[in-house]
Amino acid sequence: VKIPFMGGDGMYSADFISLNKKAEGDIATSVGKPVEELESAKKFIADYKTAGYKDAYEAYGGGTYDATWSIIEAVKIVAAENDGKIPAEDGRAKVLEAMAKVKFE
Repeated sequence: VKIPFMGGDGMYSADFISLNKKAEGDIATSVGKPVEELESAKKFIADYKTAGYKDAYEAYGGGTYDATWSIIEAVKIVAAENDGKIPAEDGRAKVLEAMAKVKFE
């Protein structure tokens, strides 16, 4: 009996298909719309390809990029407000607070 395998976004990967010769008909869910279909992700995709990373960005790459970018922007805000440094005492709290100031296009 051939029954399709169904799994979550953790198996949403080209590796699943290449490593599983019986993957045809299997179903995987993923988070949101594929980044390849997002106008706002074109720069991320181009930059990722240009960088020549060994692994594909897959399901979480776009969101991870945005999350990392937003943290970096929050750190920049805090540093700009504190003579180029992150305060030792409450730096984490200030970065978390600055996250509310980070804007996406």
